[in-house]
Amino acid sequence: MDWPRAKTILITAFALLNAFLIYRVWEVINLDESHYLPVTVEQIREVSEELAAEGIELAAPVPRKAPPMAFLVLAHAGPEKQGQEPGPGKEGEKPDQTAGGTQGKGQAPGTLNANTARRLAEGFIETKGGFPPASRFDGVVFLEAEGLYLVRYYQEFDGWPVFGGRIEVKLSTDGRVVDFQRTWLKPLGYSGPRKGIIPATEALGRLNALLKSRDSGEKARPGAGWVIREIDLGYYSRIYDANQWEAPPVWRIRMEGGDTFYVNAYTGEREPSE
Repeated sequence: MDWPRAKTILITAFALLNAFLIYRVWEVINLDESHYLPVTVEQIREVSEELAAEGIELAAPVPRKAPPMAFLVLAHAGPEKQGQEPGPGKEGEKPDQTAGGTQGKGQAPGTLNANTARRLAEGFIETKGGFPPASRFDGVVFLEAEGLYLVRYYQEFDGWPVFGGRIEVKLSTDGRVVDFQRTWLKPLGYSGPRKGIIPATEALGRLNALLKSRDSGEKARPGAGWVIREIDLGYYSRIYDANQWEAPPVWRIRMEGGDTFYVNAYTGEREPSE
């Protein structure tokens, strides 16, 4: 056997293998970094101008990173998983009582504000079994059409919002709880590999195009006065009558006044909301 030649072949083979492995590692790192590249100021300006041309003001900070994400597997969570007991406090209850047992805790009728509404809502939730684990405050909005304050909380998993899991309390301006909704889910982990997602600017552009379309199913074009207040990345899907299902990553775009849209971060299509 020609040992010098065999040695040269082995060394060459190992060198090629190392080069291939180094390339694969670089490729994975480059994939992640490419999807973490920040959205440029110019891109934000362009989408802001496109929205303004349609009467929509972009008043929310635009997230500048779009990390690769996988599907999230969800299942129903029973009452024992929600920090509540079966019976009173279940989803859809419409209690006709004052939150916290007092009328606005010293607030005069009709003078409720957002901070007091949140305090009263949290007191009411505590009387219904308290907050489930991983609850996160999601803001207070005054619903002008109903004359009610809406206090919201969402579910979180692994640092990501799970928008399908939520608690919502509606209060009248004199501090009475008039509606209480609680839907909680059981995240089971991720499914499949992480994949690239569209940036927030593209999601805004897709939503703008959808709202301009007469086939969008919207009851009315937003028009002047619509203001985008929040843009958040998380997970959302309809809740299915199944043992488990997959939720895609979404960009949640919330308008002033509470109107909320979910844009699939894989496809750019609007996700139907409950």
